[in-house]
Amino acid sequence: MLIILCLYIVAVWAIFSKFKLVRWGWASGSVAVLVGLLILATFLALFNYLTPSGRLTVTGRVVEVTPNVSGQITAIPVKPNVLLKSDEVLFQIDPAPFQHLFAMSDDELSLRIIGIESGVDQGDEVAGARQLKLRTTRGEIPLIVHAAETPGRAVLCISGAIGGFDGPAKLYARLGLELPALGITVVRLNYRMPNEFGECVLDTMAGLPAA
Repeated sequence: MLIILCLYIVAVWAIFSKFKLVRWGWASGSVAVLVGLLILATFLALFNYLTPSGRLTVTGRVVEVTPNVSGQITAIPVKPNVLLKSDEVLFQIDPAPFQHLFAMSDDELSLRIIGIESGVDQGDEVAGARQLKLRTTRGEIPLIVHAAETPGRAVLCISGAIGGFDGPAKLYARLGLELPALGITVVRLNYRMPNEFGECVLDTMAGLPAA
């Protein structure tokens, strides 16, 4: 807008002063001012009409990334607003809590199944599920079994480090309703010691024969 005003003033100066094409007077001066105001009003109207207006909303997609094990984050190698590549490390977790697993003997890492018994505390479970305890040399592992009529195929459902029977958004309970009708038995396992990586791995391995 300032550039247009300057150009118009230069044009008026050239016409009336430089080349003296028109004699400056009351009438000619009034016309020059009115023409200038008309040009400014026209450009202001165009700017107001063409400029976007209304509420502006900024949207973005947020993807939650969680590790399979919990721990203290020691490093975040990635940089904000930088495109990630495949297999790129997002963050690093302190390895100290897991190093003792490598120093343990085979006996310390062993787990034997002693038997299976019923008696898991009743809860709000889907109909038809059997609640069992898998007795082992390291303690009892609670199970919920949704058995199919025809044995043969099975799936073992385990949660993240915090444990639990239901999984994300109670997915495992819904699978217990749907998969048995397709001939697939669903076994939902809860850890003896949630958040203990080594013990959770042993529980998962013990749950495979039960499935």
